[in-house]
Amino acid sequence: MPDSSQVIRQYLKEKGFVRRKLPAPMTLAEFADSHNGCYLIPLRWGSNPDLTCVKDNKTHDDRSQEFRPIKAYYERKK
Repeated sequence: MPDSSQVIRQYLKEKGFVRRKLPAPMTLAEFADSHNGCYLIPLRWGSNPDLTCVKDNKTHDDRSQEFRPIKAYYERKK
């Protein structure tokens, strides 16, 4: 059975999202401030995967994750 990260990556790929790596880790707050559009951000992989959304320079999440460093994100193919 594939792990959760493989399932999520395959699902996002089928829905037209591509993974992009950041040149250097940044916090979710920094990412939101510098990226206008709609993005899915993986916060954690493993048995309990965690994704959040950044849309139009705002984190659309009620959890306090804004200072967690991120290394990659997903955006729709253009």
